[in-house]
Amino acid sequence: MKTHSFFAWAALGCAVTGCGALAQDVALHVLRTGGGDPLSSGSVVVAPFPATGAATLEFEFGFGTEESPTPGELHDSFTASLESGSGAAVFVVTTDVFGSQWVPSNPGGPELSASSVSSSTILPPIIVAPAGLVGAYRVRVELPEAFRAQPLTLHFDLFDNGDSLASVGFYNNVVSVPEPPMVAVAALGAALLASASWRRRAVRRVPLS
Repeated sequence: MKTHSFFAWAALGCAVTGCGALAQDVALHVLRTGGGDPLSSGSVVVAPFPATGAATLEFEFGFGTEESPTPGELHDSFTASLESGSGAAVFVVTTDVFGSQWVPSNPGGPELSASSVSSSTILPPIIVAPAGLVGAYRVRVELPEAFRAQPLTLHFDLFDNGDSLASVGFYNNVVSVPEPPMVAVAALGAALLASASWRRRAVRRVPLS
């Protein structure tokens, strides 16, 4: 690869992921129900991790709702999932009015081990009001080998059951530890440029109740 081409790929990778400090996306993103769409989504593209050594993805995540727990009813929910460059996807957490389910089952697909995901509670940004807070967390995911050495996408999906009660989900401070090397960032830039369009992702609802 020519030197100027390498830096062009690297620049594109940095434009997508951000190359400052360890952060991939430190901005606060807020998703709300009530827009008429049953699913509101956001995502963060993460540069490849090394095939060996430490590989940890961290992010902040929270959910609030005006709903009350009603057994047997389909409630609003907020889900974080991780997709590999090969298309394999795993669920990290799903939260609804009943609480948070860590590493939800994924019948027929890959799953994270329960020990690979840890969390600590945090204070949510004030923007989650007026919905009642269910939970806000700093999440740490130790990546398995199958999710290394390739670009990753961290998806956030807010499901709206269509009632008049508001729900809100937020995510921010997505961080890779260690920071992906420049070679990996350049590879991500090349991969993104080679892909003409991203397919619209169909997300399966993961019920808690």
